[in-house]
Amino acid sequence: MGECLAGAGVTPPDFDTPGLAARLEMLSPSELDRLDFAAVRVDAAGVVRAINRAAASLPGFHGDAAVGRSFYGEVAPSLANAEVRGRIERALERGAIDLELGHGSGFTDPLHGLRGRMQPAGGGGFWLFLRPVT
Repeated sequence: MGECLAGAGVTPPDFDTPGLAARLEMLSPSELDRLDFAAVRVDAAGVVRAINRAAASLPGFHGDAAVGRSFYGEVAPSLANAEVRGRIERALERGAIDLELGHGSGFTDPLHGLRGRMQPAGGGGFWLFLRPVT
C-alpha cells in the first residue's frame, strides 16, 4: 500500500504500521473505507463508533448497522469472555492497550481465520484491526 489517498497526500498505513490507531484517526471515513483491512473504533463505554467497509463485510459485524451497538454484546461476543475482555479492560485502565489477537485451529466463530490488533483510541476506548491470516 504505497499509493497516496486521493486529495489527502497521506500514504495509507498498513496493518503492521506502528502507532496504527493514531494514523487512522487522521483519515476521513472514505479513506478508512479504502484500507485493505478491517478497522473498528469502540468508545470507552464499549459502543462501536466507527467501522470501515472491510469490517462491515465480516460475518456477524452487522454491516454499517454495527455503529451504535454494544461491541461485546452484539458485534463481537466471542471477545466478551472473562479472560479476553478482562485483559482488554485492564490494558485500557493502564492506558497501555496494544494487543495482538489470534485463535487456535479449533475456533469456529466470525473471527476465526483473522489476525487482530487492538490499540488505544484518542479520547478513550480502542481500535480493533482485523485481517485474514495468511
